[in-house]
Amino acid sequence: MAIMHTVVCLLFLFIVNCKSQASFYTRGINVEALCEECDTTTGSGYVYHPKYCHLFVHCTIGQDKRLVGQVKECTRGLLWSQKVKQCVWPEESDCPTNPCFNQSLTLRDLRTCNGYFTCTDGLRLQFNCCDKNERFSEVDGRCYKDYTCNDACLPNSSNTTAKLLACDRFEYPDNKGKYLWSISGTNISMDCAAGTAFSAEMCSCTDNADFINIAFCDPYIYFPFDINIKDKMGKTASGGLNTWIRTSEPAAVGGGAVYFDGKRQVIAWAMNNMEFKSNFTLSFRFKADLVGPGGEERYALVDNSDCAKEATFGVALLKTSPKTGTIHGGFRLKNGEAVTTSSDELSLTSWHSVVLIKNGHKAELRVDNNIYPIMGYGLQSDIDRVDCSMTIGKGTGLENFVGYIDEVKFYKCVPDEFKN
Repeated sequence: MAIMHTVVCLLFLFIVNCKSQASFYTRGINVEALCEECDTTTGSGYVYHPKYCHLFVHCTIGQDKRLVGQVKECTRGLLWSQKVKQCVWPEESDCPTNPCFNQSLTLRDLRTCNGYFTCTDGLRLQFNCCDKNERFSEVDGRCYKDYTCNDACLPNSSNTTAKLLACDRFEYPDNKGKYLWSISGTNISMDCAAGTAFSAEMCSCTDNADFINIAFCDPYIYFPFDINIKDKMGKTASGGLNTWIRTSEPAAVGGGAVYFDGKRQVIAWAMNNMEFKSNFTLSFRFKADLVGPGGEERYALVDNSDCAKEATFGVALLKTSPKTGTIHGGFRLKNGEAVTTSSDELSLTSWHSVVLIKNGHKAELRVDNNIYPIMGYGLQSDIDRVDCSMTIGKGTGLENFVGYIDEVKFYKCVPDEFKN
């Protein structure tokens, strides 16, 4: 059971939150009080750790409606940013004790008694280790003799006398955005955090990842909507009820699709504040079930505006007549530009496939077999991010969708089938 707990606690957001360290991380800290500062209107939120830059608190609403806080640790080499509520490179972090901003500061490696981080170039953390039988003191940032301290050091640390930690993580074939972690003889596939890649030399996800050239592009999130409202890839919890699935619609892939009645929405929590960069693919199928005359009503299909903020990606349906409509899709970029396009008119009584893509400076909307380029100023800019989750069937400023939605897939890359 101990091994299973370790695996589960590392899967969420590629963050470490292991039980053996939890009491140390929370010592002298009222985690629930910190969560009172956190916006949990979408079901969960994040707040800074008051002592350590490489930690943060994940706040959720418990079954008894009380706030529950869990301390989590960023991937090695990254620090927390409360501004964007994500682990980022040190030069992007707004943490007040960031050693890359004040190079006289050091940061303790909480997993060992002798490890610590410095930042001599103002950009990246340097892993360091005290000499053999020495302990690092975070009080004055120095190493002191302690024969009880015999922890192994990180690979590639500045230490030369202490033993090095044997690495139990290995490169994933043809995909530097993942790695294999060997636990009790079993290799478990793990994902690196967004913007990082696995380094065998560092035994960690530290380097910049070129996600445009990932050899294998699999869905990051996949909702088949066949028998339940669950992500088949296991990356996200979702909001919704299994009773919404209809198996009577013959054109549904896999025998089922979610029916949205104008009051329902399915939420993918893990996409909250996600960094998309310029490698983004969203695909799904839908069939509208709208009644009444067309009056230029705009209906939400899929976007990331669940928290009443402006979406940074989205696809919506504009009803132009009782039986026809057009699909609109696009992005909001980090340069402040909003770039969109729309499809030709289509029948609302048929199933349609939709794909929204951004691959570097190229962006497009695909509806059925037609491609509609997304044009605009500064398309080389990355997709902006927002502290909201992906929502299906509902969007800020739009009417709630009525009809079927099926086979929702989100990729942090562009599959080969969509590159032509």
